[in-house]
Amino acid sequence: MRDTHWKSYKNGFLSNMKVYRTIDEISFREDSILTLGTFDGIHLGHQKIIENLVYEARQKKARSVLVTFYPHPQTVVNSRRERIELLTPLNEKVEILENTGLDVVIFIPFTRELANTEPEVFIEDLLLKHVGIRKFVIGYNHAFGRGRRGEEKLFQELGKRLDFSVEVISPVMMDGESISSTRIRTLLKEGNVRRANRLLGWNYSLYGLVKKGEKLGEKIGFPTANVDVLGENKLVPRDGVYAVIVKIEGEKLTGMANLGFKPTVQGKRRGLEVHIHEFEGDLYGKRLKIMFIQRLRDEKQFDSMDALVTQIELDQQKSMELLSKYIRR
Repeated sequence: MRDTHWKSYKNGFLSNMKVYRTIDEISFREDSILTLGTFDGIHLGHQKIIENLVYEARQKKARSVLVTFYPHPQTVVNSRRERIELLTPLNEKVEILENTGLDVVIFIPFTRELANTEPEVFIEDLLLKHVGIRKFVIGYNHAFGRGRRGEEKLFQELGKRLDFSVEVISPVMMDGESISSTRIRTLLKEGNVRRANRLLGWNYSLYGLVKKGEKLGEKIGFPTANVDVLGENKLVPRDGVYAVIVKIEGEKLTGMANLGFKPTVQGKRRGLEVHIHEFEGDLYGKRLKIMFIQRLRDEKQFDSMDALVTQIELDQQKSMELLSKYIRR
């Protein structure tokens, strides 16, 4: 696959990020400053590492390089075959990284052979020879390679032998806890999207295509878009009703989303429905980005359609008030 270019403008500079799907495609530059990791979620802790990397590379007129893996390593090494739920599948990860100012992102294919590779071999035979290394910027708890031996001590030892420096970035703390992808996944599964968003530094989102539905919402005065969620192994938050911002073809609108089974109308399949406030138009076949802002309540079964409509009216009022500060009409 050839390198792909994404242009973005952030913090006053134009970025032209190159994305490679194998390490053989990248050209060698001895002044490369690297970071290495899975970076699922690209949360505030990840962002601190990337910001330090990009800043130093620009100060030294060097090349900033983020090395990551696809698929997620746990999908390969997890012997229990459990489904890995991702915060940022491949396309979403690229979308976020393109706004960081990085020069290069490499997605190395992750295999069992690579999982069993000694970290010394990975750094010297792959990264040093194919990419070039002037410096590594890593997180405080970084570990990779066979037996997860690739920790700070080994990086420092290799740096002395192979002539590169190592900078270790301290954890980002919030309310007494260090930020991690594992913690964010737990929060989302609990439905606490507000807290998860604070740790991410961005609003957790689902992407999806609008499909044809039964138009039950339209019959009760609240038309909804039935959304097929995109993204392999994408983590979907806990069932319930949420205040959301919906991005359609570049336009941001407020709305509310229902995740679950629609028990009042005997729904049998888990789904995602979105009602956009004060919107008229046909969304069928369109791609939506649904940003979760706050969970409003559990999904529940109502005794009648009238009771359901009354609750939806309350949900709409609450969500519109909550979201008024995000989007000014």
